[in-house]
Amino acid sequence: MNGFKALIVAALFCMPLPGVAESVTDKLITRVIVKAMPVTLYQGSDIPWEFGKYSVSVKKADAPTYTANSQAITATVPLDVSLTGNAAVKQIVQVNVDCSSRFSTEAVLVIKPVFSENSTTSKVSIDVPIAGEPTMACKGFTFPAKPFLNTLIKENKATWEKQAEQEINALFKQ
Repeated sequence: MNGFKALIVAALFCMPLPGVAESVTDKLITRVIVKAMPVTLYQGSDIPWEFGKYSVSVKKADAPTYTANSQAITATVPLDVSLTGNAAVKQIVQVNVDCSSRFSTEAVLVIKPVFSENSTTSKVSIDVPIAGEPTMACKGFTFPAKPFLNTLIKENKATWEKQAEQEINALFKQ
């Protein structure tokens, strides 16, 4: 089960309802889903940035938390983000230096079921805010990471949302 599907299944079926005790079924489904959810949720490599290329690995840092209201289910997933790459630094001559960074953030998925007479579908929005000002440490040089991470999110957000919607909608059809 891939990351989005496990996250969505967990969001839809494992969320304790306010004022309702967690049942044995809730506990069992939660344990199965959390165990099935991969640790690595996203990986990309050789992504160009202003100073060179970088790779990114986004891993689940802890179990997701869930809330719900009459309109939507919100899943918050703590993330551990690792960056590696290189930067072309010009001193007397231009040299490529290795870079790295690691920071934590959270992804927030808002899942809005759309109920019709014959079917149920969903609309998903994903937000991955980059808190603070993460940097890439490059052998004595420091470069801001937030601009290229925001670009990565902007370029992939629609794809991630569409993929999540497709996986949720497939679950509704089962």
